[in-house]
Amino acid sequence: VGDGKVEGLEVVCCVSVFDEQGRFNPRFDEGKVQVIKGDMVIFAIGQYGDMSFAEGSSVEVDERGRLVLNPETLQTTVPNVFACGEITTGPSTAIRSIGTGHEVAEKVHRFLRGKKINSERVIYTGVYPKPVGPPMEFIKEPERRRHHMPKLKPAERKNNFKQIELGYSEKHALEEAMRCLQCDSMACIGCRFCARACPDFCINVERKEARLNKFVVKWDYDMEKCCFCGLCESACPTKTLRMSQEFKNSSYDRATFSLDKDFMLRMIKK
Repeated sequence: VGDGKVEGLEVVCCVSVFDEQGRFNPRFDEGKVQVIKGDMVIFAIGQYGDMSFAEGSSVEVDERGRLVLNPETLQTTVPNVFACGEITTGPSTAIRSIGTGHEVAEKVHRFLRGKKINSERVIYTGVYPKPVGPPMEFIKEPERRRHHMPKLKPAERKNNFKQIELGYSEKHALEEAMRCLQCDSMACIGCRFCARACPDFCINVERKEARLNKFVVKWDYDMEKCCFCGLCESACPTKTLRMSQEFKNSSYDRATFSLDKDFMLRMIKK
């Protein structure tokens, strides 16, 4: 819909896809119409395949424009030609096409090795490690833990286009934002990441924890131990630590430093 330019997509509620004989014959409820606002509509519905490649060959195509296929072996009428996806099933889902792709790949692999390919069906089941979060005992304040996004109940969101994720309240949004460390605030939060990253143990951070905040009591840097690797700067989540331009212009050899220790430490003394 729109006047000279797309302003939205009008959708009608579909009450059934197939008729009593199982044929594709959708029926609609014209009383349930909704317009989804937008400035672009992309048609991404594939209804048939381009079968011109099979013309003049022994690969047969049925009356519905699908490749004739042995359902057990996934071979066409030419034994050396295998097929999968919507070119064999007709309009389907992307994930089903991906599944048949996995299956036909295994069939071809067996075929090329001279093994039977019409035995059991190949079913892939992913095995994924269970994600393990940080120990909750380290996060004592409830407001510092992650807030779960409130969602519409399943019974309230079926058969409609209502928004599922309802959004945070202002209080929860602020608390969720305060959990972030990557804020480029140029303010040390006492996380000790720099001390952990230092290979020469030349950084010492002492902090005092309070509700929702960490107060840095002491930040010591031992110039005699530092090898100027820059790992502390890379590990700092708030970008408080910076490698000075003076360091970049100086030598990597301690014996030939062009800048003395007091000058290099002047920023820390402030």
